[in-house]
Amino acid sequence: MRLWKDRASEVAHLLNPAFTAEVCRRVAFVYSDRAGGPFPASLLFLTLPILLHAETREAFSPLTRQKMHAWLQERPALRIGFARRVRQFAPHTLEGLSFLVCTDAARFDESGLTLTGSRPKPIAGRDDTVADVFKKSATVGRWFAAAGSQEAAYTTWGVQP
Repeated sequence: MRLWKDRASEVAHLLNPAFTAEVCRRVAFVYSDRAGGPFPASLLFLTLPILLHAETREAFSPLTRQKMHAWLQERPALRIGFARRVRQFAPHTLEGLSFLVCTDAARFDESGLTLTGSRPKPIAGRDDTVADVFKKSATVGRWFAAAGSQEAAYTTWGVQP
């Protein structure tokens, strides 16, 4: 991971730990509501590559009702390069996780990520990339909860945990 001062300003702004933490927190909140338990830590590594990749994010609506597997089967091209994106986003995912734990917004243990903060507030009156990412994070949380297992989610996207 590059030092903060050595990062390109676009990367530093978009992939700052507070933002990546909030994206992961929103996904984890919906997952925990649906699945009734802690968010599996390994799914954090799929979260940013799905939501911060414009082509993937723009392909679904926050109101998508399809299961992740069915949705992705109709769009196989979105899996091309996904493993590379997972590797590229991994350091930013870890920074976001560290931010959640250090700010007491979450606890992390062998069972996964347990959120300790309040429910994320809905995005109102904004129509930008950040609002789009936050709105669609609920869909990703539902997808992960319905996937059945971490392994199933990873297999659906064509990567190995």
